[in-house]
Amino acid sequence: MTLPEEECAFFWAAMAQLEPGVRPIFAERVSAILAAHPAPDCGDVDRAVRAALIGLWVPPFDLEVPRPSRWQRAVPAFERVSKQAV
Repeated sequence: MTLPEEECAFFWAAMAQLEPGVRPIFAERVSAILAAHPAPDCGDVDRAVRAALIGLWVPPFDLEVPRPSRWQRAVPAFERVSKQAV
């Protein structure tokens, strides 16, 4: 089966986010889902990739300290904007 370049790029980008040990499982899942379609159309690869990622992709641990929302700040952060305007 031949897929458009954009669809292949989405597949490879999703695979690059996975750990090397689960990449073959991901590729098998995507191929099994696409094999169920007689002729994959636009969006079929996207849906197959998203379905195959379930349970395989673990989001990275966020090391950044979350900034408080603007309503929880004691002092407004308008100083940064006003300095840029001058």
